[in-house]
Amino acid sequence: VSHEVRLAATSALVTWLACVPNDDGKAHYQSNIQFLYRELLVYLDDPEAAVQDAVLEVLKAGSILFPELLVRETEAVVEKHRSPAHCQQLLRYLQALPLAQ
Repeated sequence: VSHEVRLAATSALVTWLACVPNDDGKAHYQSNIQFLYRELLVYLDDPEAAVQDAVLEVLKAGSILFPELLVRETEAVVEKHRSPAHCQQLLRYLQALPLAQ
C-alpha cells in the first residue's frame, strides 16, 4: 500500500471516529474498535515518519471511545516496535485524559 493511500486512510479514519457515538451503546462495537486499535498500532511502527505521525493522530482521536483498552493494547506492543517513542507518546497522551485517570 502506498504512502499516499495510508495517509488518506488516516484522514478518513479521523473523520469516521468523530462520528462514532460515545454513549452507553458503544459496548456493542468494542471488539471492532479493539481490532482497529491493534491494526493502527502496527502502522504506528511504519517505516515512514509521516505515516507514524498520522496514525498517532488517529489513535488520539479514537482514544475517547475506550481509553483504558487503548492503554492495554499499546502497552502490549510498545517493546515490539523498532522505536518505542510513538507508543510512549500515545501512553503519555492517554494518561493525561480525564477518563483514563
